[in-house]
Amino acid sequence: MQTHGALGIEPKALMDLAGIQEGHRVADLGCGSHGAFVFEAARRIGKSGRVYAVDIQKRVLEAIASKRKIWPTTGQIELVWSNLEKYGATTIPAGSLDVAFLINVLNQSPHHDAILKEAARLLRPGGVLLVVDWERLDAPFAPKGCCVASPDELKQYTQVAHLQCDSSFVSSPYHFGLRFIKQEEVV
Repeated sequence: MQTHGALGIEPKALMDLAGIQEGHRVADLGCGSHGAFVFEAARRIGKSGRVYAVDIQKRVLEAIASKRKIWPTTGQIELVWSNLEKYGATTIPAGSLDVAFLINVLNQSPHHDAILKEAARLLRPGGVLLVVDWERLDAPFAPKGCCVASPDELKQYTQVAHLQCDSSFVSSPYHFGLRFIKQEEVV
């Protein structure tokens, strides 16, 4: 099975940027029914790692489950139904992820701060969050409205979530990318 990203977003390039290695625990938050990032991560983490395919739509998770049946390393892909807008709703253990992805998710919700906070809750200190989302474009295929955020807007939310943006990148002609590192929480 080959996996391809949508509109030029390449899963292999993002896996490299995230530093995914054998044994890592990875989540694709808002995975979508194609599972391009889920299956590429599963290939990289090997049998000792775990990939969580997370989505709010049960039919999306059913599509991933069907594809998982033909994927050669099925043991490490776990399906998780969750509403990322609700802090604490995702049943992945807090502080357990090495890497999390939010790919084309934030443009679907006005609650960017809540989603980033939930993603950060799942990451261990030093864990990586990659956010890829739509640029504000005047193109008929691009999302419009208040939910489309700029990189600068997203960086403002990350203080509350204990995330530090360490780099930005262009993931396609239509998408921006931000790489965040989870910081230690000061108690």
